[in-house]
Amino acid sequence: IDSGCTIIVRMVYEVLECECPEVIVALEEMGFPLSSTLLLWIRQSFVGILSFGDALLLNGILIALGVDYYVYFTVAILRHLQPAIIKQSSLYRGLNGAAKAHFPIRDVRAFRVVD
Repeated sequence: IDSGCTIIVRMVYEVLECECPEVIVALEEMGFPLSSTLLLWIRQSFVGILSFGDALLLNGILIALGVDYYVYFTVAILRHLQPAIIKQSSLYRGLNGAAKAHFPIRDVRAFRVVD
């Protein structure tokens, strides 16, 4: 399972580098371990990350359409979070790294699979 999850995380990074590199830069500036977060999301099948209904819907889609949809949905979630990540990064930079950076988990829960 871990090697499959690692491949998915690597694929997410590849798409993010092309589609929204500023997210990667912002998270790196804050010293935030995106790969660890993504591994957790994938290992948990997004249960406890998204609302329970959205996690069920997402997993149903993944079963029906294939695991490559893990990449698509994960990138979509990170795109949804992009404004919050950029804002958090600028706040972190403004404090010269004096405060701990937090991942915008509330914004993750606001993501809807149906949308």
